[in-house]
Amino acid sequence: MTGYAGLALSDLLVDRYRQAGLTDITYRIYHEARHELFNETNRTEVEGDLLAWLERVLAHIENERVLL
Repeated sequence: MTGYAGLALSDLLVDRYRQAGLTDITYRIYHEARHELFNETNRTEVEGDLLAWLERVLAHIENERVLL
């Protein structure tokens, strides 16, 4: 759990994903952000994190294809 009362529902959702057997879960908290992450003051950080995640996931998918 994160320790932030306002994130209790998010924490529960992540726990449910894990209980369902999902293992590749990225749960990131942007402390200075509120609700519209792509229009916050740390937009560049959020976009960079999203692009890095996409590159990692897409590379993994491509690697699996090569093995087939």
